[in-house]
Amino acid sequence: MNSLIELKDIHHRFQESEWELDLPNIQLFPGEILGIIGPNGSGKTTLLRIAAGILRPHQGIALLCRQNLTHMDRRTVARHLGYLPQELSSEYDFSVEDLVRMGRYPHVSAMGRLGPTDLQVIQASLEATGMEHLRQRSLSKLSGGEKTRAFLASVLAQKPELLLLDEPTAALDMHHQVRFFRLLQSLAEKEMGIAVVTHDINLASLFSHRLLLLKEGRCLALGTPDEVLTEANVRDIYGDDILMQSHPETGSPTLLARKPEKIKK
Repeated sequence: MNSLIELKDIHHRFQESEWELDLPNIQLFPGEILGIIGPNGSGKTTLLRIAAGILRPHQGIALLCRQNLTHMDRRTVARHLGYLPQELSSEYDFSVEDLVRMGRYPHVSAMGRLGPTDLQVIQASLEATGMEHLRQRSLSKLSGGEKTRAFLASVLAQKPELLLLDEPTAALDMHHQVRFFRLLQSLAEKEMGIAVVTHDINLASLFSHRLLLLKEGRCLALGTPDEVLTEANVRDIYGDDILMQSHPETGSPTLLARKPEKIKK
């Protein structure tokens, strides 16, 4: 099976910093959810920005559908790849529907006219993200979680083959976090490839086909949740305050905080 994206021997370093990202070959395939996890400063966002073509690595190559990402124009990239960054903002206070309509720009003609197919995709994107009833609301009137879902609907309107998400559930409550990952699961079942950066290890373990565990710009482990979330790896990353158990329904690795020590008066 051909990969949707491949990062080959990526090396990147920021100016005036000793920190560097140094990774071997990483691939993402159709129908796969790749959870990218690790502590703050481990390189998760940098990796995702390189994969999205926003940041060019000092060494190595990023291939999108077997083409060099740096040689592709942004309109072509947007037909294949949807990217949802950690910081969501818009220069103008669009309505939700207008924002989602703009997601169709890679597919419309130079005149910018939307046809029946475009309108169907827009409606489906609003419904998939649970934003249909808020379609006329302006972005400034949305909660953080609603804004995340509005921008996701815009990205889905691109009809990409590949979805890159940077901490998309950070502003969502538990109910919407689970619904969000179930949506990702349904998209993967339709052969979309998804890479998601998240600090919610348990949701990543439950819904991801593979996990990429980063530490200080390096790949500590890459594989199934069982292969990555070992006691040794968890202790290495999170210390001794974390207890590992199995999910009662799926058996997937689940992390819990250990019982707090008694506070001395």
